[in-house]
Amino acid sequence: MTERSPFILFDPSAPDTYDSSEHAGCVEFSLGLFGSEMDMAIAWIAKEGRLSDLVPVGRILCDSVVSSVCASLLEKGGGVSCVKGCNHCCHYLVGVTAAEAFCIYREILAMPEEQQEAIISESITAAQMIAEKGLPDMKAAERGDGAQSGLSRWYGDLDITCPVLSDGECLMYEQRPLVCRECLATSEPDLCRTDSAQAAEPVLLPVSVARVLMKTSDQIQQDTSQVVPLAIVLPWCDANAGQDRLFDAELLARTFVKALQLVLLTGGF
Repeated sequence: MTERSPFILFDPSAPDTYDSSEHAGCVEFSLGLFGSEMDMAIAWIAKEGRLSDLVPVGRILCDSVVSSVCASLLEKGGGVSCVKGCNHCCHYLVGVTAAEAFCIYREILAMPEEQQEAIISESITAAQMIAEKGLPDMKAAERGDGAQSGLSRWYGDLDITCPVLSDGECLMYEQRPLVCRECLATSEPDLCRTDSAQAAEPVLLPVSVARVLMKTSDQIQQDTSQVVPLAIVLPWCDANAGQDRLFDAELLARTFVKALQLVLLTGGF
């Protein structure tokens, strides 16, 4: 069983949806989407928390953004082409922050033993393949210095199957990474194939919560956060367990909101 998160994301204008007596404090913020304001707040129910504890909050926020974008596309007569069973994007390189890696790590270890064993086996295979090839600078692509295409080619050459993909479906879809949640397209699904000669048409989101979490990690740790390939999250977390340490919960919540505001000011990314 996973531990209860010390953070809660809620609508401060709807007091019946949460119990404020449990909160040690909260920080409110507004998210402007398509001409309307979405009022939200992050509360902390403990004095301390981990960066990884912010991930469930990020997922809820990300899903709210994606839902608003999808609704806007439908109003304009369009829509996303992503459907259950379409997994072309699962064959691309997926990088997560250390915070998200530790959260996913705990969730995998809370899964039924049979699923755990299958994911662990695939992760070990992926780690061996990456070790043989040599892990490149994952952070370079996030800095936007032209390394993204090189990373994609490097990963494509490895032909690694996502460890949580089974029979074409994600074993932890509800807990999938933020970048997976934000990966949407309006073009035909086949254009998302790694061997497609034509590029897919991606959906541009007004804000990337994956980027917000990364900036939060950078600020809290006073360092450039690491980016971990999803395929090797399990062995990486085992080797770096000491990084999943406690911080002041209020500091984490307020830094997350500040990072969100900064990302919004810089165009969502």
